[in-house]
Amino acid sequence: MTSTPPIELRRLLSMIEGPRKLLDDIERLLRWKTGSGEQDVFEPGPTIDHFIETELERLDEIVPARVRRSGSVEQLNELFRATLREVG
Repeated sequence: MTSTPPIELRRLLSMIEGPRKLLDDIERLLRWKTGSGEQDVFEPGPTIDHFIETELERLDEIVPARVRRSGSVEQLNELFRATLREVG
């Protein structure tokens, strides 16, 4: 079954500032995704990979250090484990 990618992807694409090659590659990915099955594999290539890596680095720099170091993840893990023990 093929379907059109949600419109939100098109809106997000308009917000990306990058070289034309990146935008063309993302458009190609969206077209491919529309016509592919769940098990099909798409190799995004170096342009999209570089964009993702750069964005992750940029976001890592703007996230406050206290958020990254908070113990909340471990607290959530413990709550999850306790819940599993309770229902299991």
